[in-house]
Amino acid sequence: MLEMKDNFEIKDIYDYQLSLDTPYFFKVDFEFWKKSFECDVDGEGRELFKELKVNAVYDNDELLGFVQFGKTAFGFAENGEISSEISYPVIRNLYFKAGRDDVGKMLLDSAMKHLGAYESMVYSLKKRIVYYGMV
Repeated sequence: MLEMKDNFEIKDIYDYQLSLDTPYFFKVDFEFWKKSFECDVDGEGRELFKELKVNAVYDNDELLGFVQFGKTAFGFAENGEISSEISYPVIRNLYFKAGRDDVGKMLLDSAMKHLGAYESMVYSLKKRIVYYGMV
């Protein structure tokens, strides 16, 4: 039975990412990875997110996928300056087991519900999902 959880062992996510066959992941110490996953900073030491949440879908004890989403800690004013008064909704990570589109949909729906349906974000996200063949 599929179950969405927001309270799980963070090591499950780490192990899941390391199991993916992709050039975007490389072996990294768990503590280093955890710090980046939970409170990433840019090259100047600014926190990138003021809010990050993770939902994971399990079938019994098997992790089938997860989504990480939140609000950025800053954005860019019209003059191009960084402003902590501006924040953007972001789906930072969305991964699910191949062939389990039902899991992907559950995860995406949970993030979209939390973030709200911003018209431009929905358009961009749908375009990327179709491009990568997830729908």
